[in-house]
Order: sequence, then structure tokens, then C-alpha cells
Amino acid sequence: MSIKTKQRINLEKLMKNIDKPVHIPEPSKDRKPPQPPEYVRNVMGSSAGAGSAEFHLYRNLRKRDMIREDIMKNQIKKETKEKEFQENLEKINKEKETKRTKKRAKRIMQSIFGISIQSTFATTYDNC
Repeated sequence: MSIKTKQRINLEKLMKNIDKPVHIPEPSKDRKPPQPPEYVRNVMGSSAGAGSAEFHLYRNLRKRDMIREDIMKNQIKKETKEKEFQENLEKINKEKETKRTKKRAKRIMQSIFGISIQSTFATTYDNC
């Protein structure tokens, strides 16, 4: 049976009972780095004098540690980007709020006095 026919059969099964809910799992959001090993036995490294088995043990240990460090670096980058974004968002919101209050005050002044502020400036400069 080919992959195409398996997919067709599965699709037909799903289409027979349309009312049945389908569970789609959410992807995991946070990936925790694996814990470093507490004790490593007989690791000689990749230098001379190490046997063939020790080299592979060292290489695998180093690879796992590099992956763990990369995950931690990526988490730190993600946290700093999120922090910068939040700070930038707060700054933008403060600027918008100051503009909003200035415009609100201008509208209130216009409604109280019944004149526009710009028209008074235009007439004073035209008379000079």
C-alpha cells in the first residue's frame, strides 16, 4: 500500500464522521536544556593517549554540552528581545498618551472659548 492510498483512506475516514472533534496538539513553547552530567568517568579528551572509545565518549559529551549552551544562549536572546520590545512599546504608548492629552486640552480650550488657536496665531502674524 502506497503512502498516497494510506492518506486517502485516512481522509475518507475523517470525512465520514465530520462532527467528531479532531485533537491537534499544541507545539511545546519552552524547551528546557538537558541537565549537565554530574560525574563523567575516564574522559581523556581528544588528545593523544585516548583510546578510540574514549574519544567518542568525549565527542558525544561535548556535543550534548554545546547543544545545552546553545539552548541557553537562545533563551537569553529571546528574553532580551522580549524585554526590549516591551520597553519600546511602553515608550510608544507614553508618547501617544502625551499627544492625546495635548489634543484633548486643545479641544477643551476650543470648546470653552469658541475660537481655534491656529486662527489666532494666523491673524497675529498677518498683522505684523
